[in-house]
Amino acid sequence: MTQRALRLVAHVLKPINDLDDGLLDGEKMIQAAEIAKRNKVFLAFYEGLTRAGLEIPELVQEMAEREAKRKRLYDEALAEVVEAAERRGVEFMVFKTIKPFTYVGDDIDFFLHDKNSFKLFTELLKDMRYLSMGGGPPEETLVKEVCGIHIMADVHKAFSASYIPYVDATRVWRRRVRREFNGLRIFTPSLNDEVLILAGHSLLKEFRINLAEFLHATMLLPKVHLNEIDELAEMEKMSYAMKIFVYIANQIHEMLYREDLLSPNFNVLDNDYLLGAVHTVVKKDLKDGVRMPYSYPMYLPVIAYFDKLRVGIVTGGKESLSLLLSLIKAPFTGKEGINILWNYLAKRIA
Repeated sequence: MTQRALRLVAHVLKPINDLDDGLLDGEKMIQAAEIAKRNKVFLAFYEGLTRAGLEIPELVQEMAEREAKRKRLYDEALAEVVEAAERRGVEFMVFKTIKPFTYVGDDIDFFLHDKNSFKLFTELLKDMRYLSMGGGPPEETLVKEVCGIHIMADVHKAFSASYIPYVDATRVWRRRVRREFNGLRIFTPSLNDEVLILAGHSLLKEFRINLAEFLHATMLLPKVHLNEIDELAEMEKMSYAMKIFVYIANQIHEMLYREDLLSPNFNVLDNDYLLGAVHTVVKKDLKDGVRMPYSYPMYLPVIAYFDKLRVGIVTGGKESLSLLLSLIKAPFTGKEGINILWNYLAKRIA
């Protein structure tokens, strides 16, 4: 992956004023398309190429046809689930799946607010010929093959990284809103909760941020009040995680677009000793350019986790021991968690 091809992806998603015209040749466009696909923004990237009236290489057009098929089948699958759930009177929420740009992910993420609803919903999917693939403590993964495409559904009973909830599910459910999507009215998190879920999933679960999450964050942050986000983050023991996520999004935006995402008067990092080191760590890590997906320096998820533990001990009473045990066992609760941790360490050491 080259910085020049990444810059072309960024330009197509959101125009850059000083873009080098040499980036628009066919070879760079193919490299950029591969980066866009790896970062789950290919369809938005292709739409941008089409709007600009650029000559699109045949290979990129073939990729667009495959991704458009996936998008159509996933949208149809979601519509079928919505209709089936309405007939059975099962309420659910969709999160991370519906974004303010053309997007198709690896799965559809559903949230059910209680055990009974979770059971009814998973039974509903099985009745629709979805097969269970198991899952981690807070979720079950189901799959169905349609026209040669595997439609994946992740059904969650918590917003968590393994055993550790990064936001309180009851509060998120209480603040839910309905949104229009392809003619459907679907419960989704509030905009504030969307930001918190993005931060928690990226920093505490995946240990990295991709362009889809970055683009989503850049579109959400101007629409929310950061002071409100700060208050919610403190309530969810996510203060460090939220500040680090917003800071990283701003740093990537500055590197790609040569401008701050946030007001220059807004100071994300305060005088806290641990947060104060974030600036130094990130600047050193990004001195040779940003690679996307961007794997966070280990320091960042570590202090986000330990801040969650620290606040939990101060405020949680008997629950603090449970939180500590969850933090210790979280990376080792399944093959996926171990693989993520191993791959993360291998990339940072290489």
